[in-house]
Amino acid sequence: MKCLICEKDLKRNSKKFCSRECYYISKTGPGNHFYGKRHTEETKEKLRNDPRLSHSGEDNPFYGKSHTEEVKQNIREKNRIWRENNKQLRLERRLKRKNLTKERIEEVWATYAAEPYNRSYLAKELGIDYRTAQKFVIDLGIEKQFFQSGRAISAPELEMLSLLVEEFGSSNVVHQAERFGYYYDFLVNDEVLIEYDGYYYHKVLINKNDAIKESLALTNGYSFVRVEEDENRKADFIEGIKRIKNELQTKKNREH
Repeated sequence: MKCLICEKDLKRNSKKFCSRECYYISKTGPGNHFYGKRHTEETKEKLRNDPRLSHSGEDNPFYGKSHTEEVKQNIREKNRIWRENNKQLRLERRLKRKNLTKERIEEVWATYAAEPYNRSYLAKELGIDYRTAQKFVIDLGIEKQFFQSGRAISAPELEMLSLLVEEFGSSNVVHQAERFGYYYDFLVNDEVLIEYDGYYYHKVLINKNDAIKESLALTNGYSFVRVEEDENRKADFIEGIKRIKNELQTKKNREH
């Protein structure tokens, strides 16, 4: 006799399944005798009020007791082992709960990665929080690291990108340009590297890479412009574009 799920040889005295895990799998989806059915409201009410199914307070046989630390540790370890050995099953269950498939996430991600979309695009298209979408992207192996290719743009950055394209032309503006092992927010005419600094991440938290990126840009022949938000999360885009044009004109004058 072989296990009905994994077809391993059954142990002595085993009836249908080789392990508890296979037994649980057999009870999910169509294999569950209650699959596609629901309790009526009348049945639910009976279950709620049935004293045989309620063991609260002193009626609970575990009332006033607690597991020893040894037992707790055993439970943690068994749960860890189960999670480690059932990653694919857990991932499939997560996808099912969100009514998603790998193919759908790949489709949305491909569009997101090809265009400068805000992260809210992922949430809107997939119907889930963007952080959940990020985790699916990584766990499904679609992308090893969410920010690996600089694919992240805030709403203000999106606005700035639109203004840059309008001013300099789409062929002269690169979003998330990779240079010297870092990603710069924008590159104009292959001459001016631009960083958009949000107030919280660059003024409150202080990003240690800011000075490094600016130094690398300048020492490698690029002009550098930093557009910064104030404490009200407002940035003067027009002034930023004016500075970029000045940098381009200065480089042009030097060449002549």
